[in-house]
Amino acid sequence: INLGAESIADQDLPDMLGDALARHRLSATCLAIELTETAALADVARCARVVGRLRAFVFGVALDDFGTGFSSLDHLRDLPVDTIKIDQRFIRGAIVEPRDAALVRGLAGLCASLGLRVVAEGVETAEQAAFARSCGIGVQQGWLYAPALPAAEAAALIARGALQPAA
Repeated sequence: INLGAESIADQDLPDMLGDALARHRLSATCLAIELTETAALADVARCARVVGRLRAFVFGVALDDFGTGFSSLDHLRDLPVDTIKIDQRFIRGAIVEPRDAALVRGLAGLCASLGLRVVAEGVETAEQAAFARSCGIGVQQGWLYAPALPAAEAAALIARGALQPAA
């Protein structure tokens, strides 16, 4: 579930999601929460409280589009997230821009040291995928693997185990 600043500011959100899971007899491990860096940083203290409560339900929480807002090491330390998703601009730029490559390598290493999972967003080429892997980023998403799909087609793709790079 992607959450914006307004949603993450709602102190009742964790209870509402917990109630919905109970109603539908689902485990919180079936659901991941993603919040954009910009939304998280709108009110870091409030966001940290809400995210902490979400994590108490065992939701995975990712900080999406990392590097596009007002990134700060304080936020990596203080926000109780378990995944950092490196924005596609850095992944795409890393192939042609040494500074982007250095940022991705450094961020991947820092996240690994902090015990955070790292996802490379917007992987479109085999070269970008190889670069991300060389940085220790094993989880990637993007058009190389599959285009945006309707839910039924995505479920069929997953059921077939067909998560190979697109031709």
